Amino acid sequence: MTHWLEEAEHEKQEDPRRKQKVSRTIIQQKTEDIRKNYEANKEAYDNFINALFSVCQRANSLPAEMREPWGIIETKAKESKMNSHLFSFLTRERFDMRAPTKSFPFMKLQHYKHVRKIMFSVSKDMGMANVEVYEDYVVKSRLNNEDGSQEKTKINDGLDRFHLVYHYTIGEMNDPLTMQILDWLAFKEEIDYMPFKKEQIKRLGKIQSA
Repeated sequence: MTHWLEEAEHEKQEDPRRKQKVSRTIIQQKTEDIRKNYEANKEAYDNFINALFSVCQRANSLPAEMREPWGIIETKAKESKMNSHLFSFLTRERFDMRAPTKSFPFMKLQHYKHVRKIMFSVSKDMGMANVEVYEDYVVKSRLNNEDGSQEKTKINDGLDRFHLVYHYTIGEMNDPLTMQILDWLAFKEEIDYMPFKKEQIKRLGKIQSA
């Protein structure tokens, strides 16, 4: 009869391999589901992405003074391990704002970088896409220590940062949506302007505030 210690040691050796096998199976199934979804909805998805690239290119072709405050819309096709046809659209604006600090004078003019990004990918669920929306305010604030050194510190500036992932129907990704996204990326509208609804939120991402 095998001693319980030997059984436990054997199970310890087998467990990581079993978990790896299960993980590979899950990833393979998701990859296959994404492939089938893309094949079934390729025309609608590609047409929308191409239309969004086109309006962003038109906006980027405007004279510099008409591209304030965003400057340029960064557009990228990104790699993903499950080949989910991932595309990213990003803008930034810069501004100065007075915000509280932990050291004298306790209110300080801070230099902010306001970032907006939206990403699209094909979901594993048939007929659906994942829409990842990200807004952040990046500021570098340093606290002076008694020994003269500096360390990064968080500030409570009251600005609304978020990272949301929506589950959105590919059939509803159309030309009007491209213009709404352009308006948001150009800092002309807020997130409520877009048609994404709370019940479509798939998950909350993590924002690391400055």
